[in-house]
Amino acid sequence: TNLNCSSNPKLHPVIELLKTCSSFKHIESTYAFMFKTNANDNCFFMNQFVTACSTFRRIDYALLAITQMKKPNLFVYNAMIRGFVHCSSLIQALQLYLEMLRAHICPISYTFSSIVKGCALISAFQFGESVHGNNLKYGFASHLFVQTTLVDFYSSLCKMMEARQVFDEMPESEVFAWTTMVSTYARVGNLGFARRLFDETPERNCASWNTIIDGYNKQYIDALAIFNEMNSHGISSDEVTMATIISACAHIGALNFGNGNSSLCNAK
Repeated sequence: TNLNCSSNPKLHPVIELLKTCSSFKHIESTYAFMFKTNANDNCFFMNQFVTACSTFRRIDYALLAITQMKKPNLFVYNAMIRGFVHCSSLIQALQLYLEMLRAHICPISYTFSSIVKGCALISAFQFGESVHGNNLKYGFASHLFVQTTLVDFYSSLCKMMEARQVFDEMPESEVFAWTTMVSTYARVGNLGFARRLFDETPERNCASWNTIIDGYNKQYIDALAIFNEMNSHGISSDEVTMATIISACAHIGALNFGNGNSSLCNAK
């Protein structure tokens, strides 16, 4: 039966088949059904199909299916790029991004966040910079999610000037962006900047405190002092906190402090 384009695509049998796929064999049989019903040229269904393939880490099969489409749209490209990144096929993700631009398909925020993540994973600084430029060109300069991804990208490469510039341009910052900046300053040895930025962080959760405590992992007295400060703010510690603190205690011989907090950790 051919796909009825006037019907609600979310109710089409293809969607139910893709939702219930529990193995790659099911993916193959679903695609056979899609091909038979002409659903394989429908961008909505192919978007879902690509996502299902990436779940089973068979983005190669999704790519073969996409080549059969007459005109894949933006959402199919986004699904493929996201799938390539998820499956660690990072060079292919970058190549598909370039192909998308050559096809005059305008990227959106999800495109940029996926491709920037891919650039970070293979330390592709120059490519990432060009993606950043396109992000500005297409009007996503103030998009919080993309900016946070860019901060993480530059920080992962210890490009502090670029990371700080993006961070300072953010109209508002998520806890993750603040924590990433604190972590990177600490990693490059600038504990003064790390502590100052941590103190300015508007919302500090357990992960934020863990980051600054870990930043002082060679300055054990300071790490313990920050841990006490964390407790005084009523922030509950977790296993990561306790592992760092017990290690600090072991290095400075603060056995009573370490034993007491080990009991606290076990009680949790």
